[in-house]
Amino acid sequence: MDLLGSLKALCAVAEHGSLTRGSVALGVTQSILSRQIAALETHVGAKLLHRTGRGVAPTELGLRILPQAALLLQGLDDLVAEMAGERSGPSGTVELAMVPSVRPLAVQVFKSLQEAYPRIKLRTREAYSGQVEEWIANGKVDIGLFNRYSSAPVKNAEAVLRAPLVVLGLRETAKEAPTVAFRKLDGVPLAMATKPNALVTMLEATAKRCKISLDIAFESTSDTIIRAAVGNGALFTIVPLHVAFRDYGPERYAWSQIVEPSLVQHTWLATTSAHPIDAAARVVQRLLVELAPSAAQHGAQVPSSRR
Repeated sequence: MDLLGSLKALCAVAEHGSLTRGSVALGVTQSILSRQIAALETHVGAKLLHRTGRGVAPTELGLRILPQAALLLQGLDDLVAEMAGERSGPSGTVELAMVPSVRPLAVQVFKSLQEAYPRIKLRTREAYSGQVEEWIANGKVDIGLFNRYSSAPVKNAEAVLRAPLVVLGLRETAKEAPTVAFRKLDGVPLAMATKPNALVTMLEATAKRCKISLDIAFESTSDTIIRAAVGNGALFTIVPLHVAFRDYGPERYAWSQIVEPSLVQHTWLATTSAHPIDAAARVVQRLLVELAPSAAQHGAQVPSSRR
C-alpha cells in the first residue's frame, strides 16, 4: 500500500467534502482516490469516511487521525523544501560568540554572507574567553572564538591568530620603546578586565614567577570603559598589538612589546560538540578562518600550522 498517497487522499477528501473535489485537488482520477482510501481502511480495519447527503465526511476514527496525518504530510513537505533549499545554498541562523579583540570579524563575515550566502543569518555575542568557551560547551552558540596565552594545542579547536602583547599609555605619560621587560611593569598602574579573565590570570601568574607586583588600579567588564580610563589619566593597559593599532592608535598612544618573557595571545576557533553543526555553520566557520588575518592586521599573524 502507498501509505503516504492514501493519507494524502484521505486529507484531500476530508478537506473538500467529496471524492470529486478531492480528486481534482490532487490531480488524480476519482477511481484512484477511492482505491487509495479503501486500501487505507483495509489496512487499519475500520471505516475512515462515510457518505452523507452532501458528500463525504470523516468517521469518528477519521476525525481522530486527520490532525496527525496532516502534521505528518506537512513535515514531509517541509523536509522536501529543506532538501531543495540545500541544493540552492545553505540557510539558517548561525550563533557566533567572540572575544572583543577580533570583533571586526563579525562585520567581515556578515558582508561575505550577504554576497555569497544571503540565506544564512548571523547572530553574534561578545564576551571574554571564559564565557565564550562556556557557551561553546553547552551549545548556546555554534561557533566561538576565544583567547589563550599558551602555545599548547587546544583540543578540538583551530588556531587562527597569534599576536604579541604590548603595554600602552598616553604618549605624554608613556616612555616609548620597541620593547619592555616584564619586570619593568612592577607597580605600573594598569586598567584591566575584571576577573575572572584569562589575560589577567596569566599576567598575575607571570608576575609571581618574576617576583614583581602588578598594580591593577582600575577594572571593568567593558574594553570601551578601559580605553576611556587609559585615555583620561595616568593609567596603562596591556593588549595584543593589533588591538593597540585598531582601538588606540599611534597618534595619541605609545606602546612597547613585552619581553623577558615574551607574551603572546593565541586566538582559537571551536565549534560546539553539544549538537551537530549544519552546513550554514560550516560556511561561517570557513569564512572566519579565511578572514581572521585581514580583520586583525597590524601585528597579528597566522599560526605557522596554517601557513
